[in-house]
Amino acid sequence: MKRISCKYGFIICAVFLFCGCEKPEPFTLNTQGIVPAVDYSNLAKVLERAVTDKGKFDQKKLEKVSESLDAQLKILSVTGPTVTPQLFASDEDTLAYWFNARAAWALKIASQAGEAKHLSSIQLSKPFPLDGREMTLVDIDAVLSLNKDWRAIVTAPGICLNRAGLPKKTFSACHIEEEINEQLNGFLDDEDRFVIDVGRKRTLVPPILWQFRQELTDEHDKSYGTENASFPMVLLGLTSGSAHRRIQDATGYRYIEGRRSCKLAVAD
Repeated sequence: MKRISCKYGFIICAVFLFCGCEKPEPFTLNTQGIVPAVDYSNLAKVLERAVTDKGKFDQKKLEKVSESLDAQLKILSVTGPTVTPQLFASDEDTLAYWFNARAAWALKIASQAGEAKHLSSIQLSKPFPLDGREMTLVDIDAVLSLNKDWRAIVTAPGICLNRAGLPKKTFSACHIEEEINEQLNGFLDDEDRFVIDVGRKRTLVPPILWQFRQELTDEHDKSYGTENASFPMVLLGLTSGSAHRRIQDATGYRYIEGRRSCKLAVAD
């Protein structure tokens, strides 16, 4: 799974070399007097007010909760599995931290997008203070890609339509397994993210999921005693509810890799 971070890192480096651009200036925060804590209450306010039921963000509403977002980012910058390991007793605590941190910093980056509909690799690679060090969204993805569960990277929240949606509430260590399943179903049930093109009879699979197709097929064959199961069949076994029905209704469609560019998941 380490190949994920290498792939994204290569793309970003290639962009820098091609355009001759320097690494973007990092975000800075005044964290004087900020006490480390596993406290996501400020992020909870932001998600509740600025994120839609479809996992998209409302730019105007996001501006109104900017102080809460910055307050959350300050706590996250001095807290984390590396800088304060004593506060993270379990793998679930750690995973919830990275999911919440990714949601928070993705929203901060989105808040600076203005009227833009897309973000470049350069914009998405802007460094920020997190876990007592300087990181980027790509760095968070690299951490998540080391998790033994492929869903950790696939369901991590984002602001691009080729990634899983933003949550309406913060992730909790106590319920992270259930929340991951909700994220996956929501991702595959979203017509803007998991695109089923009825006219051309094809399904566009987000790249973050597409890269696992062979691994998931092999796991399916091993578990169910099948041989070379189709990817739609694999996904049917991983989904439920309306997401399951969407995939079932598209039986026989051609499956291809979807968009790689970051089209922002902006509320209508």
